[in-house]
Amino acid sequence: EQNNKYWFGGIVRGVSTTKKFNAINFGFNNDFEGTQVNFENVKVDLGSPITIPAAPWQNFYVSDWGFYGGQMGGWKLTPGEVTGNVTISGSNPATGWSAVRGDFGGAVVPRNDKDSALVINGNLEFVGGGFQSPGSLRFGLFYSDSAGTVDTSMGVDSSMWTGTNKHNYGYLFIPTSGTNSPVNWTSAPGTFGGIMNGVWDSASSGYALRIDTVSPPNAIGTSGMYDFTISISPSGSGTQKVAYQLKKSDNSYMIQGAAIDNHSPLPATKFNSIIFAMGPGNTTTGLNITNVQVTLAKPLAITATLPGMASALPTSYELSQNYPNPFNPTTTIKFALPKSGNVSLIVYDILGRQVATLVNGNLAAGYHTVNFNATDLASGVYFYRIQAGDFVSVKKLMLLK
Repeated sequence: EQNNKYWFGGIVRGVSTTKKFNAINFGFNNDFEGTQVNFENVKVDLGSPITIPAAPWQNFYVSDWGFYGGQMGGWKLTPGEVTGNVTISGSNPATGWSAVRGDFGGAVVPRNDKDSALVINGNLEFVGGGFQSPGSLRFGLFYSDSAGTVDTSMGVDSSMWTGTNKHNYGYLFIPTSGTNSPVNWTSAPGTFGGIMNGVWDSASSGYALRIDTVSPPNAIGTSGMYDFTISISPSGSGTQKVAYQLKKSDNSYMIQGAAIDNHSPLPATKFNSIIFAMGPGNTTTGLNITNVQVTLAKPLAITATLPGMASALPTSYELSQNYPNPFNPTTTIKFALPKSGNVSLIVYDILGRQVATLVNGNLAAGYHTVNFNATDLASGVYFYRIQAGDFVSVKKLMLLK
């Protein structure tokens, strides 16, 4: 329909039932609400096959919420009065993990263009206390075909997903608070990373992508209202940029970061849910989740700073030494860009042969992190080279298996 109020299209391939045609038919039954149909400009022609464009996108709020993996923590669930809202709460802090999952009603695939990253945003209000204990707040963006459906047979305040919280693919975020150290993943610590076919909130089911610190330094995640944003933007070369931000409304706490994930395979290229959990040790008696919206928009740019702080943008180009080094089989490479532009980051063997392309495209100014997985390479010395405008730098790394 005009203005994209209605859109239907697709491609079907199958065994041909005929190779000639002499009619086109339209049919309507008694459920049809109209009183007349006008057919105009119905034309028969020979030419190139039509191209089916991507379906028009419409932003939406997440409406299907339920406790996940049997994790209630002694709390109850209260549906919001408007779509996109839900509350999990109790008279005391959760006695164990309390996890709530919001389903998108279908898989959403971010598109490979500058204005069509998958961006999820909304608000979190921590009531009665915060997430001061290490790893006591976890949230993430995932795809799973094993979550089941929401069961309300025990009452709406106990709405529960009937499936398993295993078999999740996507990205997990575990913000730090105060002087807490980042959570340990399979091979390294991190504040966020990828989950590969595992329990959604288990860092041991995935790999770390980046370590971020809070602003101002050692800020504590106390009670109050926070804004969150998660952004996934494909590069078209088998990698994708993952970015996030969690910021308190009074600017007393912010953690944010971005990394280019080149893990092979990527944990997920489509997503159908967002999940939040409060764990043991937190002082919160309620988590109000509001205005959770799924959009296709420009990716999150990690350039903002809190008032009174120095600029988060680097003042010069920089390529850091990978860590760990030597490594097996994954290592992290960080680099800084004082301005946006086209960037290439390529790994070569000692004979100068290209063995991996980690970055090849336009990046925003800021600090960037890339995870290099050398599972398919032999032990030995390699070199990684960055070029951004006139800036070129090369460093050596060593793979020991």
